[in-house]
Amino acid sequence: MTLAMNGNSMSEFAIARQPSSQRSAARCNVLIVGGGSAGLAAALMLAKRGWTDITVLEKRMTADDYEPDKSFNYLIDARGQQFTDLLGLSEQLSEISVPAAEFQITRIQANGDRKTIKQSFSDPKSAYWLFRSTFLQFLSRN
Repeated sequence: MTLAMNGNSMSEFAIARQPSSQRSAARCNVLIVGGGSAGLAAALMLAKRGWTDITVLEKRMTADDYEPDKSFNYLIDARGQQFTDLLGLSEQLSEISVPAAEFQITRIQANGDRKTIKQSFSDPKSAYWLFRSTFLQFLSRN
């Protein structure tokens, strides 16, 4: 799999896989446009299923470039961890993120009165918070 940032193949973000001599024509030469979390996840899933020659094109220079129009933090809950479990990455994810067992919401009314509600996650697995840039770097390394 090759991740090409801003049209240039960058070695720190590139994973070179030699084409298999036994590959079928239906499982080669994949082009994914967009190296965000969905594009990188698609590339990882295809690689896990035996696809080779996967190229991900991304307009940003590096996976950790700040994008003001994108979410700053990601919450990877039990549903999201089905993906990381499948790829065998959940343990590494837990090491680079902050676990979240509960959250709170504060409602502030026009008169200044406040009411805070604490809510626990009902999933048996912990959810994890991490920076978007950290998650994209994590996916691009794997």
